[in-house]
Amino acid sequence: MTQAIVTPELLRWARGRAEVALEEVAKSANVSPEKVASWEQGESYPTLRQARKIANKLKIPFGYLYLSNPPEDKIPLPDFRKPSHFNIQSISLELHTLIQDTLRKQEWYREYLLSEGESRLHFVGQYGMSNDPSIVATSIGEIVEINHDLRRQAHSWSDFLRLIVLKSEKARILVLRTGVVQNNNNRPLNPDEFRGFAISDDIAPLVLINSKDAIAAQVFTLAHELAHLWLGRSGISNYDIIDTLVTQPLNRDIEDYCNQVATELLVPKESFLNFWSSQNNALSNLSQIAREYWVSTIVILRRALDLEIIDREQFFTHYRQEIEKQTDVTARSSEGGHFYNTFYARHSKQLTEGIVNATLEGNLLYRDAASLLGVKVSTIQKLAENLESV
Repeated sequence: MTQAIVTPELLRWARGRAEVALEEVAKSANVSPEKVASWEQGESYPTLRQARKIANKLKIPFGYLYLSNPPEDKIPLPDFRKPSHFNIQSISLELHTLIQDTLRKQEWYREYLLSEGESRLHFVGQYGMSNDPSIVATSIGEIVEINHDLRRQAHSWSDFLRLIVLKSEKARILVLRTGVVQNNNNRPLNPDEFRGFAISDDIAPLVLINSKDAIAAQVFTLAHELAHLWLGRSGISNYDIIDTLVTQPLNRDIEDYCNQVATELLVPKESFLNFWSSQNNALSNLSQIAREYWVSTIVILRRALDLEIIDREQFFTHYRQEIEKQTDVTARSSEGGHFYNTFYARHSKQLTEGIVNATLEGNLLYRDAASLLGVKVSTIQKLAENLESV
Protein backbone atom coordinates (compact mmCIF):
# COMPACT_ATOMS: atom_id res chain seq x y z
CA MET A 1 0.00 0.00 0.00
CA THR A 2 1.08 3.57 -0.67
CA GLN A 3 2.64 5.21 2.36
CA ALA A 4 1.76 8.73 3.45
CA ILE A 5 5.09 10.46 4.19
CA VAL A 6 3.62 12.64 6.91
CA THR A 7 5.61 14.94 9.19
CA PRO A 8 6.06 13.34 12.64
CA GLU A 9 5.99 16.71 14.39
CA LEU A 10 2.62 17.49 12.77
CA LEU A 11 1.19 14.22 14.04
CA ARG A 12 2.30 15.05 17.58
CA TRP A 13 1.04 18.63 17.29
CA ALA A 14 -2.36 17.61 15.92
CA ARG A 15 -2.92 15.00 18.61
CA GLY A 16 -1.93 17.42 21.36
CA ARG A 17 -4.11 20.18 19.92
CA ALA A 18 -7.12 17.87 19.79
CA GLU A 19 -6.30 16.44 23.25
CA VAL A 20 -6.72 12.90 21.93
CA ALA A 21 -4.93 9.96 23.57
CA LEU A 22 -2.53 7.77 21.63
CA GLU A 23 -4.90 4.83 22.10
CA GLU A 24 -7.81 6.71 20.51
CA VAL A 25 -5.77 7.57 17.42
CA ALA A 26 -4.66 3.95 17.19
CA LYS A 27 -8.26 2.75 17.38
CA SER A 28 -9.35 5.12 14.60
CA ALA A 29 -6.60 3.79 12.32
CA ASN A 30 -7.12 0.17 13.44
CA VAL A 31 -3.51 -0.26 14.59
CA SER A 32 -1.70 -0.64 17.92
CA PRO A 33 -0.71 2.38 20.07
CA GLU A 34 2.93 1.34 19.50
CA LYS A 35 2.45 1.73 15.75
CA VAL A 36 1.10 5.28 16.18
CA ALA A 37 4.04 6.08 18.46
CA SER A 38 6.43 4.93 15.73
CA TRP A 39 4.67 7.24 13.23
CA GLU A 40 5.03 10.14 15.65
CA GLN A 41 8.76 9.44 15.93
CA GLY A 42 9.24 9.10 12.15
CA GLU A 43 10.30 5.47 12.44
CA SER A 44 7.54 4.35 10.05
CA TYR A 45 4.63 5.85 8.15
CA PRO A 46 0.88 5.23 7.90
CA THR A 47 -0.86 4.31 4.68
CA LEU A 48 -2.83 7.00 2.86
CA ARG A 49 -6.06 5.51 4.17
CA GLN A 50 -4.76 5.47 7.74
CA ALA A 51 -3.49 9.04 7.44
CA ARG A 52 -6.90 10.23 6.24
CA LYS A 53 -8.56 8.49 9.19
CA ILE A 54 -6.11 10.17 11.56
CA ALA A 55 -6.73 13.61 10.05
CA ASN A 56 -10.46 13.07 10.42
CA LYS A 57 -10.06 11.92 14.03
CA LEU A 58 -7.88 14.91 14.91
CA LYS A 59 -10.15 17.31 13.01
CA ILE A 60 -7.53 18.84 10.74
CA PRO A 61 -7.29 19.13 6.92
CA PHE A 62 -5.51 16.08 5.51
CA GLY A 63 -2.85 18.29 3.89
CA TYR A 64 -1.75 19.61 7.29
CA LEU A 65 0.00 16.29 7.94
CA TYR A 66 2.53 17.10 5.21
CA LEU A 67 3.48 20.58 6.46
CA SER A 68 7.05 21.16 7.64
CA ASN A 69 5.90 23.01 10.76
CA PRO A 70 2.60 23.33 12.63
CA PRO A 71 0.45 26.20 11.27
CA GLU A 72 -0.05 29.25 13.42
CA ASP A 73 -3.34 28.73 15.24
CA LYS A 74 -4.55 32.31 15.32
CA ILE A 75 -7.39 33.21 17.66
CA PRO A 76 -10.18 34.44 15.34
CA LEU A 77 -11.41 37.19 17.71
CA PRO A 78 -9.73 39.59 20.15
CA ASP A 79 -9.11 37.68 23.36
CA PHE A 80 -10.14 39.45 26.56
CA ARG A 81 -10.02 36.37 28.77
CA LYS A 82 -8.29 36.52 32.13
CA PRO A 83 -5.29 34.41 33.16
CA SER A 84 -6.41 31.05 34.53
CA HIS A 85 -5.40 27.42 34.39
CA PHE A 86 -6.14 27.65 30.67
CA ASN A 87 -3.39 28.92 28.39
CA ILE A 88 -4.74 32.28 27.28
CA GLN A 89 -2.29 32.37 24.38
CA SER A 90 -4.32 29.62 22.70
CA ILE A 91 -7.82 28.23 22.63
CA SER A 92 -9.22 24.74 22.56
CA LEU A 93 -10.13 23.07 19.30
CA GLU A 94 -13.78 23.23 20.39
CA LEU A 95 -13.76 26.99 20.96
CA HIS A 96 -11.77 27.63 17.78
CA THR A 97 -14.24 25.60 15.70
CA LEU A 98 -17.20 27.29 17.41
CA ILE A 99 -15.91 30.79 16.65
CA GLN A 100 -15.16 29.95 13.02
CA ASP A 101 -18.61 28.43 12.59
CA THR A 102 -20.28 31.43 14.26
CA LEU A 103 -18.32 33.91 12.14
CA ARG A 104 -19.51 32.07 9.03
CA LYS A 105 -23.14 32.34 10.21
CA GLN A 106 -22.75 36.03 11.08
CA GLU A 107 -21.13 36.87 7.74
CA TRP A 108 -23.94 35.11 5.86
CA TYR A 109 -26.61 36.89 7.88
CA ARG A 110 -24.93 40.23 7.31
CA GLU A 111 -25.08 39.76 3.54
CA TYR A 112 -28.67 38.55 3.83
CA LEU A 113 -29.74 41.68 5.74
CA LEU A 114 -28.00 43.95 3.25
CA SER A 115 -29.80 42.19 0.40
CA GLU A 116 -33.05 42.83 2.27
CA GLY A 117 -32.23 46.54 2.46
CA GLU A 118 -31.69 46.71 6.21
CA SER A 119 -29.96 49.82 7.53
CA ARG A 120 -27.08 50.13 9.97
CA LEU A 121 -27.73 50.00 13.72
CA HIS A 122 -26.72 53.27 15.35
CA PHE A 123 -26.09 51.82 18.81
CA VAL A 124 -23.21 49.51 17.78
CA GLY A 125 -20.00 51.32 18.72
CA GLN A 126 -21.99 54.36 19.83
CA TYR A 127 -20.01 54.76 23.06
CA GLY A 128 -16.44 54.59 24.28
CA MET A 129 -14.87 53.81 27.62
CA SER A 130 -14.64 57.53 28.34
CA ASN A 131 -18.41 57.49 28.84
CA ASP A 132 -19.84 56.81 32.27
CA PRO A 133 -20.91 53.11 32.40
CA SER A 134 -24.35 54.17 33.63
CA ILE A 135 -24.94 56.09 30.39
CA VAL A 136 -24.16 53.00 28.33
CA ALA A 137 -26.36 50.87 30.60
CA THR A 138 -29.24 53.30 30.16
CA SER A 139 -28.91 53.15 26.38
CA ILE A 140 -28.88 49.34 26.37
CA GLY A 141 -31.85 49.27 28.72
CA GLU A 142 -33.86 51.57 26.45
CA ILE A 143 -33.10 49.73 23.21
CA VAL A 144 -33.30 46.17 24.53
CA GLU A 145 -36.08 47.08 26.98
CA ILE A 146 -34.40 45.65 30.05
CA ASN A 147 -36.19 47.38 32.89
CA HIS A 148 -38.32 46.95 36.02
CA ASP A 149 -41.34 45.82 33.99
CA LEU A 150 -39.35 43.06 32.32
CA ARG A 151 -38.09 41.85 35.70
CA ARG A 152 -41.68 41.75 36.96
CA GLN A 153 -42.74 39.79 33.89
CA ALA A 154 -40.18 37.03 34.50
CA HIS A 155 -41.00 34.01 36.67
CA SER A 156 -37.50 32.57 37.01
CA TRP A 157 -33.88 33.13 36.04
CA SER A 158 -34.41 31.02 32.92
CA ASP A 159 -37.50 32.99 32.01
CA PHE A 160 -35.69 36.30 32.48
CA LEU A 161 -32.87 35.09 30.24
CA ARG A 162 -35.42 34.00 27.63
CA LEU A 163 -37.06 37.43 27.72
CA ILE A 164 -33.76 39.30 27.33
CA VAL A 165 -32.87 37.09 24.36
CA LEU A 166 -36.24 37.87 22.75
CA LYS A 167 -35.81 41.60 23.36
CA SER A 168 -32.24 41.50 22.01
CA GLU A 169 -33.32 39.76 18.81
CA LYS A 170 -36.18 42.25 18.47
CA ALA A 171 -33.44 44.92 18.42
CA ARG A 172 -31.73 42.85 15.65
CA ILE A 173 -28.99 41.43 17.82
CA LEU A 174 -28.42 37.74 17.16
CA VAL A 175 -28.12 35.75 20.39
CA LEU A 176 -26.84 32.17 20.28
CA ARG A 177 -26.79 30.00 23.40
CA THR A 178 -24.93 26.73 23.05
CA GLY A 179 -22.95 24.33 25.16
CA VAL A 180 -21.68 22.18 22.29
CA VAL A 181 -19.92 22.54 18.95
CA GLN A 182 -22.05 22.31 15.80
CA ASN A 183 -24.92 20.34 17.39
CA ASN A 184 -22.43 17.65 18.49
CA ASN A 185 -23.16 16.64 22.07
CA ASN A 186 -19.86 14.79 22.15
CA ARG A 187 -18.00 18.08 21.82
CA PRO A 188 -19.05 20.08 24.91
CA LEU A 189 -17.81 23.58 25.68
CA ASN A 190 -16.09 24.45 28.93
CA PRO A 191 -17.37 27.54 30.80
CA ASP A 192 -14.02 27.71 32.61
CA GLU A 193 -12.42 28.46 29.23
CA PHE A 194 -14.91 31.12 28.11
CA ARG A 195 -18.33 32.44 29.03
CA GLY A 196 -19.24 34.19 25.83
CA PHE A 197 -18.10 36.33 22.95
CA ALA A 198 -19.37 39.26 20.91
CA ILE A 199 -19.07 40.02 17.21
CA SER A 200 -19.48 43.76 16.80
CA ASP A 201 -21.05 44.70 13.47
CA ASP A 202 -23.48 47.53 12.77
CA ILE A 203 -25.51 45.38 10.37
CA ALA A 204 -25.57 42.00 12.13
CA PRO A 205 -24.23 42.21 15.69
CA LEU A 206 -24.00 38.86 17.46
CA VAL A 207 -23.58 37.54 20.97
CA LEU A 208 -22.84 33.92 21.84
CA ILE A 209 -23.31 32.60 25.37
CA ASN A 210 -21.80 29.40 26.73
CA SER A 211 -24.92 27.61 27.94
CA LYS A 212 -22.88 25.15 30.00
CA ASP A 213 -22.56 27.98 32.51
CA ALA A 214 -25.02 28.65 35.33
CA ILE A 215 -28.29 30.29 34.27
CA ALA A 216 -27.68 33.35 36.45
CA ALA A 217 -24.18 33.62 35.00
CA GLN A 218 -25.64 33.48 31.47
CA VAL A 219 -27.86 36.46 32.29
CA PHE A 220 -24.80 38.46 33.34
CA THR A 221 -22.80 37.25 30.32
CA LEU A 222 -25.48 38.47 27.92
CA ALA A 223 -25.49 41.89 29.58
CA HIS A 224 -21.67 41.94 29.53
CA GLU A 225 -21.51 41.08 25.81
CA LEU A 226 -24.18 43.68 24.97
CA ALA A 227 -21.82 46.23 26.54
CA HIS A 228 -19.11 45.03 24.15
CA LEU A 229 -21.44 45.75 21.21
CA TRP A 230 -22.25 49.25 22.47
CA LEU A 231 -18.47 49.86 22.64
CA GLY A 232 -17.99 48.36 19.17
CA ARG A 233 -15.47 45.86 20.57
CA SER A 234 -15.62 42.24 19.41
CA GLY A 235 -13.97 39.72 21.68
CA ILE A 236 -13.95 36.58 23.81
CA SER A 237 -14.80 36.97 27.48
CA ASN A 238 -14.17 34.92 30.58
CA TYR A 239 -14.82 37.59 33.18
CA ASP A 240 -15.00 37.03 36.92
CA ILE A 241 -16.73 39.71 38.95
CA ILE A 242 -14.29 39.33 41.84
CA ASP A 243 -11.18 39.49 39.62
CA THR A 244 -10.48 43.14 40.31
CA LEU A 245 -10.56 42.45 44.04
CA VAL A 246 -7.87 39.77 44.00
CA THR A 247 -5.95 39.89 40.69
CA GLN A 248 -4.85 42.14 37.87
CA PRO A 249 -6.31 40.42 34.76
CA LEU A 250 -5.15 41.20 31.24
CA ASN A 251 -7.37 43.69 29.42
CA ARG A 252 -8.75 44.63 32.81
CA ASP A 253 -10.00 47.98 31.55
CA ILE A 254 -12.51 46.77 28.97
CA GLU A 255 -13.66 43.71 30.91
CA ASP A 256 -14.06 45.64 34.14
CA TYR A 257 -15.86 48.43 32.26
CA CYS A 258 -18.27 45.96 30.62
CA ASN A 259 -18.89 44.38 34.04
CA GLN A 260 -19.79 47.81 35.40
CA VAL A 261 -22.20 48.39 32.52
CA ALA A 262 -23.76 44.94 32.97
CA THR A 263 -24.16 45.47 36.72
CA GLU A 264 -25.86 48.85 36.29
CA LEU A 265 -28.08 47.43 33.55
CA LEU A 266 -29.23 44.44 35.61
CA VAL A 267 -29.06 45.97 39.10
CA PRO A 268 -29.63 49.74 38.74
CA LYS A 269 -28.01 51.75 41.53
CA GLU A 270 -31.02 53.73 42.78
CA SER A 271 -33.37 50.76 42.64
CA PHE A 272 -30.85 48.58 44.43
CA LEU A 273 -30.17 51.07 47.22
CA ASN A 274 -33.89 51.45 47.87
CA PHE A 275 -34.56 47.72 47.85
CA TRP A 276 -31.53 46.93 50.05
CA SER A 277 -32.58 49.50 52.64
CA SER A 278 -36.11 48.04 52.72
CA GLN A 279 -34.73 44.68 53.95
CA ASN A 280 -34.48 44.11 57.70
CA ASN A 281 -31.26 42.11 57.37
CA ALA A 282 -30.21 42.23 53.74
CA LEU A 283 -27.06 40.10 54.11
CA SER A 284 -29.10 37.21 55.48
CA ASN A 285 -31.62 37.58 52.68
CA LEU A 286 -29.36 37.59 49.60
CA SER A 287 -31.42 35.00 47.72
CA GLN A 288 -34.53 37.17 47.80
CA ILE A 289 -32.58 40.21 46.59
CA ALA A 290 -31.01 38.14 43.80
CA ARG A 291 -34.49 36.97 42.78
CA GLU A 292 -35.67 40.59 42.67
CA TYR A 293 -33.12 41.31 39.91
CA TRP A 294 -32.71 37.78 38.48
CA VAL A 295 -28.93 37.74 38.99
CA SER A 296 -26.68 35.64 41.23
CA THR A 297 -26.13 36.35 44.90
CA ILE A 298 -22.47 36.96 44.01
CA VAL A 299 -23.47 39.85 41.73
CA ILE A 300 -25.60 41.25 44.56
CA LEU A 301 -22.68 41.04 46.98
CA ARG A 302 -20.32 42.74 44.53
CA ARG A 303 -22.89 45.47 43.89
CA ALA A 304 -23.20 46.10 47.63
CA LEU A 305 -19.41 46.23 47.99
CA ASP A 306 -18.97 48.66 45.09
CA LEU A 307 -21.64 50.93 46.56
CA GLU A 308 -19.86 50.71 49.95
CA ILE A 309 -22.87 49.18 51.69
CA ILE A 310 -20.64 46.35 52.91
CA ASP A 311 -16.88 46.11 53.39
CA ARG A 312 -14.39 43.63 51.90
CA GLU A 313 -14.43 41.40 54.97
CA GLN A 314 -18.21 41.09 54.82
CA PHE A 315 -18.04 40.49 51.08
CA PHE A 316 -15.58 37.60 51.27
CA THR A 317 -17.29 36.03 54.29
CA HIS A 318 -20.63 35.88 52.50
CA TYR A 319 -19.01 35.11 49.15
CA ARG A 320 -17.55 31.90 50.56
CA GLN A 321 -20.91 30.99 52.08
CA GLU A 322 -22.72 31.52 48.79
CA ILE A 323 -20.17 29.45 46.85
CA GLU A 324 -20.64 26.57 49.30
CA LYS A 325 -24.43 26.63 48.93
CA GLN A 326 -24.34 25.75 45.23
CA THR A 327 -28.06 26.39 44.75
CA ASP A 328 -29.96 25.57 41.58
CA VAL A 329 -29.25 29.06 40.33
CA THR A 330 -25.50 28.65 40.71
CA ALA A 331 -25.40 25.10 39.38
CA ARG A 332 -24.31 24.78 35.78
CA SER A 333 -27.12 24.26 33.35
CA SER A 334 -27.56 21.49 30.84
CA GLU A 335 -29.14 21.56 27.44
CA GLY A 336 -32.02 19.35 26.56
CA GLY A 337 -35.77 19.21 26.26
CA HIS A 338 -37.79 20.22 23.23
CA PHE A 339 -35.78 19.80 20.02
CA TYR A 340 -36.87 23.02 18.35
CA ASN A 341 -36.45 25.14 21.50
CA THR A 342 -32.91 23.83 21.92
CA PHE A 343 -32.18 24.30 18.22
CA TYR A 344 -33.40 27.92 18.14
CA ALA A 345 -31.42 28.68 21.30
CA ARG A 346 -28.25 27.28 19.75
CA HIS A 347 -28.61 28.95 16.36
CA SER A 348 -30.84 31.97 17.10
CA LYS A 349 -34.43 31.80 15.96
CA GLN A 350 -33.93 35.01 14.00
CA LEU A 351 -30.93 33.60 12.13
CA THR A 352 -32.71 30.30 11.50
CA GLU A 353 -35.72 32.12 10.05
CA GLY A 354 -33.44 34.12 7.76
CA ILE A 355 -31.71 30.98 6.46
CA VAL A 356 -34.98 29.08 5.98
CA ASN A 357 -36.69 32.02 4.25
CA ALA A 358 -33.74 32.54 1.89
CA THR A 359 -33.87 28.84 1.05
CA LEU A 360 -37.61 28.76 0.37
CA GLU A 361 -37.32 31.88 -1.78
CA GLY A 362 -34.67 30.17 -3.90
CA ASN A 363 -31.84 32.48 -2.83
CA LEU A 364 -29.94 29.81 -0.93
CA LEU A 365 -29.32 26.19 -1.85
CA TYR A 366 -30.76 23.60 0.53
CA ARG A 367 -27.33 22.05 0.98
CA ASP A 368 -25.82 25.43 1.88
CA ALA A 369 -28.62 26.09 4.36
CA ALA A 370 -28.06 22.67 5.91
CA SER A 371 -24.32 23.37 6.13
CA LEU A 372 -24.88 26.71 7.88
CA LEU A 373 -27.15 25.14 10.48
CA GLY A 374 -25.24 21.87 10.78
CA VAL A 375 -28.22 19.66 9.90
CA LYS A 376 -29.38 17.26 7.21
CA VAL A 377 -30.97 18.74 4.09
CA SER A 378 -34.32 17.16 5.04
CA THR A 379 -34.32 19.08 8.32
CA ILE A 380 -34.64 22.43 6.53
CA GLN A 381 -38.21 21.67 5.45
CA LYS A 382 -39.07 20.48 8.96
CA LEU A 383 -37.72 23.75 10.37
CA ALA A 384 -39.80 25.69 7.83
CA GLU A 385 -42.95 23.84 8.93
CA ASN A 386 -42.21 24.44 12.60
CA LEU A 387 -41.51 28.14 12.09
CA GLU A 388 -44.75 28.44 10.17
CA SER A 389 -46.71 26.86 13.02
CA VAL A 390 -45.38 29.02 15.85
